[in-house]
This record gives sequence, C-alpha cells and structure tokens, in this order.
Amino acid sequence: MGPASRVCIATIQTMMVYSIVFGVPTVVGSVLIKINENLSNAAYPNKSPPPPNGENHMSKKAAEHHKKASEHLTLAARHHGEAAKHYEAGAHEKAAHHAHIARGHAILAREHAEEAVKAHVEEHGKK
Repeated sequence: MGPASRVCIATIQTMMVYSIVFGVPTVVGSVLIKINENLSNAAYPNKSPPPPNGENHMSKKAAEHHKKASEHLTLAARHHGEAAKHYEAGAHEKAAHHAHIARGHAILAREHAEEAVKAHVEEHGKK
C-alpha cells in the first residue's frame, strides 16, 4: 500500500478520535471505525513476525499506555452512545452526565497516548 493510502488511514484514525472527543453522533463514529478497520486490514494484511531473537522493540510501558488509551476511548464511545439515547428520549440531565463522563474518558485516553509516546521516545529517541 502506498504513502497516500497510509495518509488516508492516519486521517481516518484522527477523525475517529475527534468524533469521540467532540461528540460527533455515534453513527458517524461507528462508520469511521469500520472504514478504519477495512483500510488497516488492506494496508497491513500480514503483520510482520517478531524479531528472530525474540526481542520486543516496544516497551511494556508504552504498550500498557496504548491499552489504557484504547480502553478509555471504548468507554468514551459507549458513554457518547448513552448520551445520544438519553437526549433522544428527552432526559437531558442523564444525557449531560454521560456526555461529561465520555469527555473525561477521552481526556484520560489522550493522556495515556501521550505517555505512550514519551515511553517510546525514552526507549528509541536516543538513536
């Protein structure tokens, strides 16, 4: 897959994060997630095997932060979905509660993503 396709994938991934962070309706977020999955599978059909010496080039610290970021984004999406349901039902107080919780999860996800970057730079940035 060429550079233009990789840029497209990165753009869609960024749009997914913004859809969660800024509360784009969940249908749009779901569509973006599906597009991202399809493009990622097309761009990287065969994941490369681990290095022959068993060395892992990604720090455990960075991996844990990526997992936590993923968990928080999943929770943010779930709470945005709940907020949408409550807004549609006219339960604005419950909707606001879920929207607020979703925003908190998005903030925590961003913090974990930033910590993952820092861990990567600590391990690989000196080269």
